[in-house]
Amino acid sequence: MKTLKYIYKNYLNKLKNSKTFFYFFFSLLSAFLLNLSVTSDTNLILFFNIPLFLIYYTYIIKKDKYLFNISLILFSLTGGTFYFSWMNIYSKIIYPIATFVLFLYYFISFHFDYIINIKYLNKIFKNKFFFPAFPFIWLILLFILDQTKIGAFLYTWAYFFPLSSPYIQFIGVYGVTFIIILFSQLIISFYFSKSKKGVFISIFIYIIFILSSIFYSLYLNDLILEKTFMRKKDNYAKIKFALIQGNFRESWEHRKNHVLYILDSYLKLTEEAYFNEKFDMAIWPEYAIPGDVINDERLKIPISNLCKKLNISILLGCSPWVFNHPVYQNYNAALLFSNEGKIEHTYYSVNPLPFDYDVKPGEKYTVFNYKGLKFAVLMCYEEVFDRISKLFIKNFNIDFFVVLTNHALFDHLKGAYQTTLLSRIHAANYRRYILRATNSGYTMIISPSGKIISEIPLRKQTYLIQELIFKK
Repeated sequence: MKTLKYIYKNYLNKLKNSKTFFYFFFSLLSAFLLNLSVTSDTNLILFFNIPLFLIYYTYIIKKDKYLFNISLILFSLTGGTFYFSWMNIYSKIIYPIATFVLFLYYFISFHFDYIINIKYLNKIFKNKFFFPAFPFIWLILLFILDQTKIGAFLYTWAYFFPLSSPYIQFIGVYGVTFIIILFSQLIISFYFSKSKKGVFISIFIYIIFILSSIFYSLYLNDLILEKTFMRKKDNYAKIKFALIQGNFRESWEHRKNHVLYILDSYLKLTEEAYFNEKFDMAIWPEYAIPGDVINDERLKIPISNLCKKLNISILLGCSPWVFNHPVYQNYNAALLFSNEGKIEHTYYSVNPLPFDYDVKPGEKYTVFNYKGLKFAVLMCYEEVFDRISKLFIKNFNIDFFVVLTNHALFDHLKGAYQTTLLSRIHAANYRRYILRATNSGYTMIISPSGKIISEIPLRKQTYLIQELIFKK
């Protein structure tokens, strides 16, 4: 009973005063802007932190500690519902954990910023010095989480601004995330310090950052690439790709039981695409064939025959069995069939979906060779990790990426859209084309600036054909 009285006295009673509306309105506004940022190409990710910093500096002045903390909880619960609810597809646990981590990140970052600036620096410098500690603390937390199997992409805001390619190639996703947070804090901190000049300069620099990013990525970068490729005609290669979207959204068990029908559908789609417009390589998505293409001749021979018949290569995802292994059942594999019908390269996903204990992780990363070019295959969850893409670039200097992903369960637009941003940011970060083949969408080809060149919409069984130019 005493506990209930304490809660009423110190929390609920505070909700009755006018300040409550101010705090709650801006925390909900941030949650709403976050929702728009992670579900559409609005670039509102650049601004959604501003309302949170507004209530943070109000808390510093008014000392409304309880209201501020409740506002953070409200923002996290509302924003988490917007942002993470689609993850219930995989696990009922991931959604509440991700929401809690969102609250924890903001709680830790805000309160450490408060300790550093208000309790120490302001006393030492007599309120004449301000240090933006929040973005530094946020990056430290990102780095810690990124070392785990889960990855930190959900809280790395640069992923939702893929057009930041002119900057991201130099300072990376962490650097752009730092800038996004930094300017939100600077604008509001100058506003509260009544420095109109500081507010104006901050906004002006931020606008330059935003406009230059968008202009370069959407217009200038493609012109530079085209001139680079065409400068020496003997120094580039043209390859035409066909990305096949099968759109089989049934359960895994159902797909395994109908593997021959699914195989036949992919073969027919590939042949139809070829007779519509000839191409060099067909790309099928992750688990396109829910069976052991390596050891099952019923699956292997028809694919091999089609490659020889059309004189093409086929890159596909499948699930080879792990023999004599008591724990795991299969690999998440990518196979490249040559135009002679032979399996030239095989890659077993080293970082499959966390907590998917039916999949045995592979032991090493594989580089694929095709027509004098090198490319890497990222299997589904592997594109979450920047360190994997960086490994392929630094160690092997690959020419392009291929992303194979399933998305059979992604009938929810948020999840499907958010995962495309991962591909776009990797393309912008490492200045490489990314060919993204999915089971149910969005299948797309992305330019080295993070711009979508062509795509297939959700829940459609079809293909896209695109010729790309690569510098040798």
